[in-house]
Amino acid sequence: MALGIDSEAHKAAMDVGLHTVAVLPSSLDDASIYPSTNKPIAQRILARGGALLSEDKGPHKAAIYDFPKRNRISAGMSQAALIIEAGEKSGTLITARLALDYNREVLAIPHELGRETGAGVNRLIREGATLIRTADDILQVLGIKPLDTPRQAALPTDLSEPEMRVLHALTEALIRDELIEQAGLSAQDANIALSSLLIRGLITERLGKIERI
Repeated sequence: MALGIDSEAHKAAMDVGLHTVAVLPSSLDDASIYPSTNKPIAQRILARGGALLSEDKGPHKAAIYDFPKRNRISAGMSQAALIIEAGEKSGTLITARLALDYNREVLAIPHELGRETGAGVNRLIREGATLIRTADDILQVLGIKPLDTPRQAALPTDLSEPEMRVLHALTEALIRDELIEQAGLSAQDANIALSSLLIRGLITERLGKIERI
């Protein structure tokens, strides 16, 4: 549940209706949860039927030696470890090593040469980690067959009323003026909602028409 990729992965999973499990380097009491700025994510994980795990009964605030312990649990309970970003001395490489020790798959997304935060990832690929190009590569490694027909993701629970109206109006691809009319919104409210939904990846605009993803 660390800042950055970890927390974004949890949020993205919950946005599409999945349960997610966070392993913490701290104890689970409210005063100790690390990082403290992600307490709302922890609360959302529990509210959505997920779980928080820790080896510490608490109260125990995270110290530097707690992170490898957390990584050990994360690697052991996972079918595969996907390494998205890691420098040459990144702690993320500890997770990759542990995954190999536990006979788990290690997957890695390549980075351009010379990028410091990708040097560790590129080294993993050189040493035999599975190179990931698309989400389908991950499904193949995990033995999961893609759905034959596209399935719309579950809607996030924090959408505004205008955003909900826009999504409910998008039963088919519509040009912007048609969508604004069907959603029953002012042009200003509709454009704000559309900008937010585009940023969140819930809609797309192609050749002048807007559609749900």
